Amino acid sequence: MALFAIGRHLLAGTNAISGVIAAEETRSSDRAKAVALVTAGWGAGTGLTAVVRGVAGDALSWRGLFSLVVIPILAMPLLGRRLREPDRFERLRRAAGGTPGTPGRILGRPPAALRPRLWLVTTLIALLGLVTGPANALVFVYSESVLGLPRLATAAMVAAAGILGLVGLLIGRWAADRLGRRVTAGMTQATIAVAAMVTYSGSPAAAISGYLLAIFATSVFAPATGAIAAELFPTSIRATVAGWMGVAGVLGADVGLVLFGMLVTVWNSFLIAAAVVALPVLALSPLYGRLPETVGLELEESAPD
Repeated sequence: MALFAIGRHLLAGTNAISGVIAAEETRSSDRAKAVALVTAGWGAGTGLTAVVRGVAGDALSWRGLFSLVVIPILAMPLLGRRLREPDRFERLRRAAGGTPGTPGRILGRPPAALRPRLWLVTTLIALLGLVTGPANALVFVYSESVLGLPRLATAAMVAAAGILGLVGLLIGRWAADRLGRRVTAGMTQATIAVAAMVTYSGSPAAAISGYLLAIFATSVFAPATGAIAAELFPTSIRATVAGWMGVAGVLGADVGLVLFGMLVTVWNSFLIAAAVVALPVLALSPLYGRLPETVGLELEESAPD
């Protein structure tokens, strides 16, 4: 459990920085597309692991499954040589005569004018983690141990989710650029909350459909929220803000897992537990409307340094 906790935080940091790089390397018209591409890569790797587990069955132990991480570890030195800092970051560093931002502040406190915006964004992300933590982490345990679905069925769920996830990313990229970042993020976060309640409503059909709906909505959500996180804050603190959002998401997921487990134990009902963690997320999703709309604006226009 300790190793899992450490790995989760490192994963959150990796995802946060990769999103920042994707945002800073692109123009406004391509930003949601770039975030969608990065998200697709993450989803492909996650889905591949689940499919391998389902197809291999008992022939592959958990030790064998975890040993697959050797492949990306060996690839890192080769891929790392192709990476360089984004041009926006380099220009700002040259202009500042060093590293931009607020050196010496470990927690990276942003300027006072941006703190209300940061608090709102991190609160919304923490709420999302509150429902996605148990919804994503426990869905296969619930499907196999409670509903009795075979491993092959869960592998098929993951394969279907991969297709829906790709479609969702394409729709999310279109919606973020056409409908706006705020509307897309708010509507899909509410949909994720509803999907969590459907997932744990008690039948195999509901578990499968709820899980697939959650994956689809999360994929639509990703390009919009990735663009929001980048476009609301200047380059000098963009990675810091991404870090705070990652912390908020992890804390929300941890609280959601503990709360969900306690409620299931007390009430012996997965549906009630899901409703308790999902309804606040559903109710507060319209708060995305309080953020400025940044669609069509370059980073230097929406958040100048």
